[in-house]
Amino acid sequence: MSECCLTLLCPTAMEAAVIECLRASPNVAAFTVSSVVAPGFDRDLKPGEHWAPAPKTSIAVLLEWQARMEFFTTLRNAFPGVAMPYWIVPVIDRDVLR
Repeated sequence: MSECCLTLLCPTAMEAAVIECLRASPNVAAFTVSSVVAPGFDRDLKPGEHWAPAPKTSIAVLLEWQARMEFFTTLRNAFPGVAMPYWIVPVIDRDVLR
């Protein structure tokens, strides 16, 4: 099985609820959380348009590639109607530096 890193942007007001969902998911190996400014993710981005700063919470989730669809279903069921932009990249390698 191969791992991937899913980056998920959620409203800052929902951060705690999303973290609880991650903690309860058997598909999540690990995750990190950070506050970001993410202009342009709330609607279609058009070239040349300027966007106001939009505070969000960025959550990087480590999970198995095959488990991603089940994980998306879990999030959709937990947060119906909430738009959370995401992207996924493969994990080439991971370890702990000592």
